[in-house]
Amino acid sequence: MKLKLSTFSLLTIIFFGCSSDSEPTQESKNDDEVVAVDETAPLISISGLEDEVEINSTIEVSIEDESSVETRILINNTEMISTTEKQFSYEINPYKIPIGEALVKVISEDASKNTVEQEFKIEIRHLLMEFNLGADENDRYSSIWTFFNDSQGNLIQVLKGELGSAKIYTEDLITEDFIFYTISKFNLLGDGQNKGLRITTYKMKLGEKRNEINFSEVYDLTNEVKIDINLEEDDNGYNKYSAKGSGYDTFSSGTGSFLTSVGVSYDNPDDIYLRTSVLGGRPELFDGKKENYVYYKFEPNPSTPLITLNQADLNPAEESVQLTIPDHMPGSFVFDRAGFEDQEDVVKDIDHEIFNVQEPNDQYRDYIDLPIVQGLNLYNNTVVYFNEGKSFYASLFGNNLDVNMPDWNIDFGIEKGNIFLDEKNDLDYYVVRFSENNTSDINNLRFFTWDYRAFEATGGNQEVPILDLPTEILDEINDDFYNNYSNYLTISTVTGVDFELFNSFTEVVDWLGLSKTPLTLDQLSYKEVSFYSNTISGKKVKNKGYMTQQSPQ
Repeated sequence: MKLKLSTFSLLTIIFFGCSSDSEPTQESKNDDEVVAVDETAPLISISGLEDEVEINSTIEVSIEDESSVETRILINNTEMISTTEKQFSYEINPYKIPIGEALVKVISEDASKNTVEQEFKIEIRHLLMEFNLGADENDRYSSIWTFFNDSQGNLIQVLKGELGSAKIYTEDLITEDFIFYTISKFNLLGDGQNKGLRITTYKMKLGEKRNEINFSEVYDLTNEVKIDINLEEDDNGYNKYSAKGSGYDTFSSGTGSFLTSVGVSYDNPDDIYLRTSVLGGRPELFDGKKENYVYYKFEPNPSTPLITLNQADLNPAEESVQLTIPDHMPGSFVFDRAGFEDQEDVVKDIDHEIFNVQEPNDQYRDYIDLPIVQGLNLYNNTVVYFNEGKSFYASLFGNNLDVNMPDWNIDFGIEKGNIFLDEKNDLDYYVVRFSENNTSDINNLRFFTWDYRAFEATGGNQEVPILDLPTEILDEINDDFYNNYSNYLTISTVTGVDFELFNSFTEVVDWLGLSKTPLTLDQLSYKEVSFYSNTISGKKVKNKGYMTQQSPQ
């Protein structure tokens, strides 16, 4: 029997037959709706992942998929992060991962349970620091050591410094994002019988680079010139004049009846400035007043070993700026002023010391006149004084100076093997200094200073562990004074420091501890206040005047 189909029936069969063959991924849920099934896995793109990871390293991850996704990163099968973001970054912290080969997996799954996985093998190392030691610094010290401690004070690594660059690693896992880095510099002084040890500890991020320290130029002062000055009145044996600057210095002075002589040794400076000395020709010292200040500028010439002047040939300062001295303990005020010809000389650190004032014991100065002299257009000033149990020190560039002591207050001490410091001051950081000297035998002097530059201004309480000096360093020094340091070393001062340029503790460490940022004097104006220790742990009180040196160590 033959079956005849209508034209409509034939077209219906062809339509549904073609539809079924051409769209196999569609299935009918009901007569009105057709749903697509997603069988396409997400696409993963990763950048920034290196074969070797030795410091905190950031990778960028990008996921492409039309639906929502969940992406996980696993290292050695431990999940490190899970996110629904399609573009994200992740920082690999190698210090929390055992050293050696590590397996990194990136797994992404979309809403339809389509999953993609990428695997990478990387080498994990724990870089503490790249330490660079230049010839100038290396030649200045008998030995230089570095050592590293974790946040609890446990020793991680110790290494003797050698000329050149060295990467310093550890196998230890480090859970915090910082370490304590310490540099120890030991020197034999004089004929080798005297010894000095200077230690500085910084709190800093892991994996930093410490650059070489650039020192000021060392001059060869082989030339000499003698300046004889005929006086209008007898100076009673007190020297009136001196000269010192980059490339020259006073090596002798003498007085006679109505005559004073100054011997200056020099290298090759463009000019020499002879000026009123700190003594000022009087027992009560130079008072810093403009009417008592004179100077004489000349260009040295090796063919002219003697210069003869009359006192009238010396000039007063062309201008002066009066500086009011804040209230202070009589006899404690000291002021130094250096001039520069131009900004290029500031950058090269070519200066002329043109003004020095000190107070005699128990005398009080209420103001001084800062000289501005011919040929010197820029000035840097340092000031120190003591008042109410605190000392003030500042290095300030320019002529309009604020030398008032900031109203800072802190509480500090030692408790359970930690240094504690409680503060609420607006400044950059604190230096806690431990120091002890043995000067009982002038032929066998010992000096020991340990600065903890590890306290940032947090506006609260913070603690830093007291560190042990590694046996490797003590064994090399081999001296009873240093071997027994834990019996006598105690806090002598705590100093708050505030730079005009810096806004964070990290910036300070970058310059002071890592020598990352080469800065000139005009960029380094700062103030510091030192607080003197009361009796700590039953040990004797330290109450000696001092100033810290804010320069790379």
